[in-house]
Amino acid sequence: MEKRRHASNVFAKECISTALLQLMESDKYEDITITDITKKAGVSRVTYYRNFANKEAIIISYLDDLFYQYQQETQHLPEEDDYQFLLYAFYFFEKYSDIMSRLYEANLATLVLDCFNKYVLWCIDESEERLLKYAPHYLSGAIFNVFIEWMKSGKKESVEDMAALVQQLNNMSFKKTSITIPNTTHL
Repeated sequence: MEKRRHASNVFAKECISTALLQLMESDKYEDITITDITKKAGVSRVTYYRNFANKEAIIISYLDDLFYQYQQETQHLPEEDDYQFLLYAFYFFEKYSDIMSRLYEANLATLVLDCFNKYVLWCIDESEERLLKYAPHYLSGAIFNVFIEWMKSGKKESVEDMAALVQQLNNMSFKKTSITIPNTTHL
């Protein structure tokens, strides 16, 4: 009995997640109501609230599932091969770029980044606690922000080129760059 209840709960969560993502294809996130989601998903409000507190919780649950899948797919990568890790990251974001674009347009990119932070932690090989605390945020932030810029620019470069670019950027020294940032406080 418990096993069937769990399976039906998983199915309900999937229906609710799918419904919200489908609604986001045509409607603004902020305009989508719980009633819209439950009707589209074919579930009751009780089922909705048994599984989720709000719409953000749906997105977080969906992203956690995606990034868990990403983690499982990348476990076989050699630890010392940064390029392969970056390549998989860009393939992953490319595969889900429609969803990522909808979340970005709905101002929910921080939810994606928060989930990505959690799943990058497992690949950090660092024993120093201070570095372990910040390294996942540094790495996931760099990858995700470059992905967002690549997506906004129409993804003209290949996934392979983007992985190589991020690897190159990761090795870049700030001392070697000569970027002048204009002072905008007096404009």
